[in-house]
Order: sequence, then C-alpha cells, then structure tokens
Amino acid sequence: MLATDASVETALAGVRVSLAQQPADLLLANCNLINVWSEETYTASIAISGSRIVAIRTGYDGDARHVIDCTGRYVLPGYVEPLADVSPDAERLAAALLPMGVTSIVAAEASAIELRSGRADVRSWHLTAEGPGWLDGVGRARLVHQRRVCSTAGAAVDAVAAGMSVVLEVGSDPVKRLALLRTVAAAGLETARLMLRHGEANDGSIAVRPVMGAALQAGIPLHHAVQMTGFNAAVQHGIEHDVGSVAPGRLADLLIVDDIAQAVPSVVILDGCIVARDGRLEEGAQG
Repeated sequence: MLATDASVETALAGVRVSLAQQPADLLLANCNLINVWSEETYTASIAISGSRIVAIRTGYDGDARHVIDCTGRYVLPGYVEPLADVSPDAERLAAALLPMGVTSIVAAEASAIELRSGRADVRSWHLTAEGPGWLDGVGRARLVHQRRVCSTAGAAVDAVAAGMSVVLEVGSDPVKRLALLRTVAAAGLETARLMLRHGEANDGSIAVRPVMGAALQAGIPLHHAVQMTGFNAAVQHGIEHDVGSVAPGRLADLLIVDDIAQAVPSVVILDGCIVARDGRLEEGAQG
C-alpha cells in the first residue's frame, strides 16, 4: 500500500518533533516513567506528535504546544482489557472503563464493534468467536497462545504449567480479589502469562475493578503488575507495536498517576488527547 501525502507528513512531523525542530503537540515533562520492557522506572519527558509518542528522554529541550508538569507523578501505559463481552452495552462499558484508564479492549466477538462513549473512542481488537485468534483491520486472522479464563489460583497455576496464557477473573468482591492475587503472587507464577480483567458488562450492569492497585497491595512487583494490566494482553494478541508500553512509535495511550500505590489515573490520554480527569470523561480538555 502506498503511503498517502497525509501519512508521510505525519511521519515527518514526528521526526521533526523528536529532533526538537518542531513543537510537540503535548509534552509530559519530568515524569517517573514505568518501562515494561526493561522493568525500570526513571525520570524522563515524553514528547507526543499527533497520536504517537515520538521522543522519550531526560531534559527534552524542544518546544510544545501544551506541557503537563509530571514532576513526582508516574506515567504508565493505558490499561488493556484482555477479554470483554461488550455487546450490547458497548457505549456504557467504554464510558465506565475509559476514565479508569482502560484505553484498549480485546472484544470477545468476531464482528467489528466500534466502542464510542460519546466523547471518546476506545479501540477494539476482536477475537474470533471460535478463538483463539485475532482479526486485524482487514480481516486477517492471527493465531495466539491458547488461553484460559481462571477465577482461582489453582486453575491459574495448572493453566500456566500447561503452557497457556491466563485471563485472571478477579471478581467484584475486593476481599476475595485481594486474597486471589496474594495467592497468585505467593505461587510465583510466570507473570508474563497472566492478564487481569478490568471490568465487564453483565445483564445490563457495568462492573469496573481497580485491579492494578489490588495487584500491588497483594505484593506483585510494580513492573509485573503493569505488565499484567496491559502489556501482556497486547503481546498475547500481537498489538504490542501499538499499545501496552510507553515507547517511541507507540500510540500515546498514557496514564498519569499521582499515587502509584492506588494506580488510579488522574489523567487519561488516548491517541495523544486528554479524555478523562479524576475519574470523569472530558471533551476537548487539555492541561
């Protein structure tokens, strides 16, 4: 496919921003960046051009149309819901999950569903109904690791031992959720195979679960918890080139977190635009 003039200009603009030759659209300055690839946390600034991250470095000296001072705050990748049955409550589910930091959803249907909250979009990658597989934008199916939804630590241990990836159903009861995660942490499972569910639509009700904070409270290390809430699902479904990490070239789906122990985002950024603050969706907000 030939690149369009618009796509070429977008790419060139990103290069110019990365070289500090053109103002970034958005700059997250001096944040504590959580790197899921190296499992490090360090201070850096993140330059965004359009919908993509184009530069990450200490002391970024380029201009920006908008700057958010993230001193003392953490920036981590948007959460990925690994397996959601979104229909027929797609809009309500998106509106509930997005302010809590879920910026991508892997849907459990093969049919294309655009999740639209009315004020912001949540992208949706779709599993085949027969699964496991992933359908991309032109209908090509890709095989992924066999996966199992587990609601007990014992089932998760058995599934990981059998080489499966696990979608961990942590439930709505916070006490049982914490107990399950503590058991998982004590079992020493390979966390790269574990994915945490963030919420679901069921019989007209929407359940949203603060699983990142619960994972940390259960004793799961910070970087492993971040991987379990997004990166692992992105890798599982072959979309890690776009989502699941904070890295140059990835989509600017980012969470600004003030209290990492709770891991509830104060700002949610989707495609380089601020779409929610303090648990509430916003329209056209910046700063």
